[in-house]
Order: sequence, then C-alpha cells, then structure tokens
Amino acid sequence: MGVKLFENFNVEHPNKQTVEIAFKWLKTLCLACGLPDEGVVNESLIQALIGKHCLVTVVTEENDYGKMNRVRYYEKLGVLANTPPYGPSF
Repeated sequence: MGVKLFENFNVEHPNKQTVEIAFKWLKTLCLACGLPDEGVVNESLIQALIGKHCLVTVVTEENDYGKMNRVRYYEKLGVLANTPPYGPSF
C-alpha cells in the first residue's frame, strides 16, 4: 500500500483509436478516485487527481523491451470484494 504508480494517457495522438482508449482509461481512473467524468481533460482535472487514492490491479507482461507492469483495473478504496472493478470494456 502507498506505492506510487505512473501511467501515461495518450489524449493527444494522431491515431483516433489511441485517443479513445486513453479517454476510457482516464474515465475509469476518475471514477475510481471519486471524481465525476466530465469528458474534458484540462489542468483542473489533473490537479483534482493529485493526491487521490484508489486500488490498482497490475499484471506483469514481457515484450521486446523486457518486463513491464500493465494496469488492468482501477477500483475505489473500500469496495466489497464482489463489486466489479472499473476497467474499459473493449
């Protein structure tokens, strides 16, 4: 507990599908942190996320660059074990 995790969201990218995926993940992070999904990424949203906490399910994958962690789900703190986590549905 208390581990910092860094994640990149490609909200500005020439590939439209990449941007859509980024917004889906950003929405799940906002919901898990108790923030409303406003559909707009701006400085106030980023500031609102600073210091927020949530549970993150991470898996380890290996690719051409070596082992890396990949976020699978974001969840609110204190949720029941049988509550489905937040994660984009593709």
